[in-house]
Amino acid sequence: MVSHWWKNPNNINNLLNAAEVLDGQYPDAQIVAVGQSAAWIVYALGELRSLKGRSADTQILAFTGHFMAEETRNHRLGERSEYSVDSKLYPHKSAFQSYFNYLADEHMSPAQVSQRYQKSGQKTVFVDMVVSGEGFASFMHTWFMALSKAPASARHGFVWEALAFHIYDWREQSPTHFAIEMEHEDTLIVPLMRAEGDGIDVTLSISNGQGESDVTAESERLAPAFDISAEGSGVLKYADNEERVKAIIAIIQQAAIDRLAAQAPAATCTNQYPVTVFARQNISARRP
Repeated sequence: MVSHWWKNPNNINNLLNAAEVLDGQYPDAQIVAVGQSAAWIVYALGELRSLKGRSADTQILAFTGHFMAEETRNHRLGERSEYSVDSKLYPHKSAFQSYFNYLADEHMSPAQVSQRYQKSGQKTVFVDMVVSGEGFASFMHTWFMALSKAPASARHGFVWEALAFHIYDWREQSPTHFAIEMEHEDTLIVPLMRAEGDGIDVTLSISNGQGESDVTAESERLAPAFDISAEGSGVLKYADNEERVKAIIAIIQQAAIDRLAAQAPAATCTNQYPVTVFARQNISARRP
């Protein structure tokens, strides 16, 4: 019999614990899951914020696959993994352009993130869970490539302070930084977090609903898939799993209600939580 992680109360408790850690560290930030790995944690964060009467300010971005390869780690320094382009997996330019268009539609292009910060002071925090780091490195390479294709005013006006990273690395000897090759021989340095610090079970997020082909009704995927590597489709794909996702959402919502009620019994949070309508076209928005 298949064991579903979301039917285990301990897993849901860990999910909410991780969400509260994120909220504690970035209470006013927009929290963005990169792909599926941290998607349910970020969703749970949005539920907790909403139940407290705050704006969810969460988003789940599609990204699947990779075209970056990890180079030999710098063991002498013991502090960073380096990533460079794998020419065999490098996407066609049309796939990149499709993804740039998707980012713009989601208001998550580099220019839009920078402009949001300049107008409101709100940071954007990218959250991911990695094993090799090649997927996240591919995302960041692509994301900043979108900036290089933007008008000169957007490129020169980009504010680095708009970004923060909360990246968990599951390796036993995790580096403290990623060094990701960018265009024009630039290198992006990304700091890492250790996963154990938030009490997250690796099987909860890494092993469920990861591949682009995982689009069946039994899939636990919340994030859409968008694999722009040479082996991917280069198009946005949604899993045919509306009922499964609704079931998981209902469990997370009730657990969040129960947690907040236990923390503050006199609070206005009750079990009369409005039913969430699962909208296929809005799956990557702040709340499904």
